[in-house]
Amino acid sequence: MMKKFFTKVIKHFTNPLDSIFFDVRKIYWYYAKVYLTRIKKIDFPKTNFLMDIDYIDLLNLWNNIIDRKPKVVLEVGSGYSTFLIIAAIKHLNLNKQKVVKKFYSLEQNKKYLNDLKKNMTKSFQREVNFIVTDLKIEKINNKKVTICKNFPKDKINFFYEDRSDHHKFKVAADALKIETKMPKDYFICIDGMFDTVNFYKRYLRRRYKINGGIFSGSNFKPINY
Repeated sequence: MMKKFFTKVIKHFTNPLDSIFFDVRKIYWYYAKVYLTRIKKIDFPKTNFLMDIDYIDLLNLWNNIIDRKPKVVLEVGSGYSTFLIIAAIKHLNLNKQKVVKKFYSLEQNKKYLNDLKKNMTKSFQREVNFIVTDLKIEKINNKKVTICKNFPKDKINFFYEDRSDHHKFKVAADALKIETKMPKDYFICIDGMFDTVNFYKRYLRRRYKINGGIFSGSNFKPINY
């Protein structure tokens, strides 16, 4: 314990900017946790197979869904975000006002998906359409990228991506591939996946206001809508 404390103190002198960044992020992380679990009372499962929960990313996702009130949500990569999105849908659909009509969650790992469902109540399962998918490789703008198969044919208003990278090709071009077929309020949120974010900044066809990407995921908000 003392060793960890002194290591942290030393880092504040040797690398103060990074230390301050992580300290601020930790405070924000606790705030996000309290807000989502205590105030909004979202019950996230305690499991061994899911990655460590990042409440900051989940709060960013919550705020954007509540603000945008999308009719159709598409998530690529199931996990804690699935529980968060369902909770946001239930919040928006209070009093039988069907604001969010459909929620699709694409997942590459069938066993992982089955384990996820085991930790989900029947009430939550009714809110999501799970789709098992796989990756295919395509060339877009002279770069080899990966695309998910089995996309739903609906018009997507809110696209969230946090899927596993291909072992060789790190750019996931899913949101770009379907962009021109989507409604004018098509919103994109990418969790991490920095190669993908940079690719989108360069090649997305529509105009977006881009924010986030420091503490949380990167948001691409359509301009003039």
